[in-house]
Amino acid sequence: MIESRKRKGETKPLAKKEPKISKEVSVIEEDSDAPTGRDEARDMSVFDSDADEPGEEERRPSAPSNGAARLGKAARKKARKAAKQQERLKERELASASGQPSSNTSATSRRQLAKHSSEEGPEVADMVENDAVNEREEMETELHSGALDGVKGVMLGEDLVLVDPKTKRVYSSTQRGPADEHICIGTWDEEGKTLIPLPRKPKPATEALAGGGSLQDLEPIKHPFEVDVDDHCETSPEAHKDIVGVLGQIALGLGKAPEELVIYDPFYCAGGSKRNLGALGFGNVINRCEDFYAVEAAGEIPEHDVVVTNPPYSGEHMEHALKFCARNQVQHGRPWLMLLPSYVHQKPYYVPTVTREAEQPHDPVPEPFFIYPTKRYCYWIPKPLIKVVASARSRQHEDGAQFRKKRTHKGPLGERTSPFISMWFCGLGSQQRSIAQWFQKQKRGGYGAKPCMIALTAKQLPPLFQSGI
Repeated sequence: MIESRKRKGETKPLAKKEPKISKEVSVIEEDSDAPTGRDEARDMSVFDSDADEPGEEERRPSAPSNGAARLGKAARKKARKAAKQQERLKERELASASGQPSSNTSATSRRQLAKHSSEEGPEVADMVENDAVNEREEMETELHSGALDGVKGVMLGEDLVLVDPKTKRVYSSTQRGPADEHICIGTWDEEGKTLIPLPRKPKPATEALAGGGSLQDLEPIKHPFEVDVDDHCETSPEAHKDIVGVLGQIALGLGKAPEELVIYDPFYCAGGSKRNLGALGFGNVINRCEDFYAVEAAGEIPEHDVVVTNPPYSGEHMEHALKFCARNQVQHGRPWLMLLPSYVHQKPYYVPTVTREAEQPHDPVPEPFFIYPTKRYCYWIPKPLIKVVASARSRQHEDGAQFRKKRTHKGPLGERTSPFISMWFCGLGSQQRSIAQWFQKQKRGGYGAKPCMIALTAKQLPPLFQSGI
C-alpha cells in the first residue's frame, strides 16, 4: 500500500486560471478606471499624429488578491485589457493590409498607419495625415458626457462600436473627447444592421465668401514693409469663431452692438481677419496694408475698442506685439486677444511683459487667460501668396537649406498649413474676471458643439499646450 503523506507546513499552490475571453459581444460595462473629465491626461491625439497609442505605455501591475471575489474582479479587469489589446492589433493589421485608412478605422489606427507610411517616404506620410485631418474636419462631432447605460457592442467588420438601443446612436469604442466624453460617430440602422455616419459639416460662411475664384483671378499683394515668406499665414475662420462670444461680451460691456465694436488688427497679410470677423457679425474692423511699426512710431494708431491679431511668428514680432498690447491696455484700457503659439507663455519675456504694470496697486493688471482649441488650429496661405511662398521655399532648397515638399490641402481660402500648436492669449483688463466667469458658465452645460476650452492660468492648460511642442 502506498500512503500519501503530507509534509508539515507544505501547502499545495492554487492553480492560476487564465481568464477566458468570450468571442460573444455583450453589454459593455463602463470602466471605473477610465480617466475623468478633470484628468489632465486628455486625449489630444488630434494635435499630434505621431502620439503613442493609448495603452502602449507601461501599465501598473495589479495587487495580488487573497479572496475569490477579488480574484474574479482582477480576472475581469485583465480580460477587458486583453480584449482591448486584441482589438487594437486587429485594427493595425487591417490598416496595414488595406494601405489606406477606411471610414470605420479609428484615429489610433490612422496614427499607426501614418507612422508606418513615414518609412515609405514623407509624401506618403503627409497624404495619410492630411486625409485623416480632412475627414475629421468634414464630419460633425457629437459628444456624450457621463456613463453610457445599456449600450451594446456590435462588430462592424473588424471594428467594435457601441450602440444605444434606445436612441439608436452609435459611439466609438476607442476614441474619447477632450474631457473624456463618448464620441458619437453615427446612428444605427436596425433593419440593415449598418452604421449611418454623421452628416458632413456645412461650409463655413467665410469660406463661402472667399470661394469661387481661381488663383489667376486675384491680384498679387504688395506689402510696403519687409516680410518673411513663412509669415504669410492668416487666421482660420474656426479660430476667429472661438472668440465671438468674448468679443460680444466686450461690446456689451462698452454698451455697443457687435457691428459697432471697433476691432484693430495691426498686422496685415491679405485681409483675412476683416473678412472672417465681418462674416461673424463684427463689420467694423481696421486691418490696413501698412507698416504697423511706422504707424506706431508716428503716433498714428487709429482709435479702436479692442485689439484682435495674429502677429508674424518670425523674429521679434510676437514680443513687440505683446508689449504694444500691454502698453495699449494700461494707457487706454483697451483689451486684446492674440493668437500665438502655445510656447509663448514659457518665453522669458512673456510674464514681465504682461504683468509689468501690475505692480501699480491702484489698478493692477491681471495675467491673461487662454482659450485653446480641442482640435489644432490651421492657418491659410492666401491664394495670391501661394506661388510667392512656393518660389521662396524652392530658392531656399537650391541654396542648401532644409526643404521638405509636403502634400497640402488647397481650398477656397488658399493653402492650409498647421506649423504650430496655437491658442488665444486674452488680456481683457477690467472685464477679464467677468468674461472668464461668463465663458466658464457656457461650458457647464456639456461640451456639445463648443470647440474650445478656457484655462485661467498656464497650469490649467493640457500637457500638450504647457510643453508647447
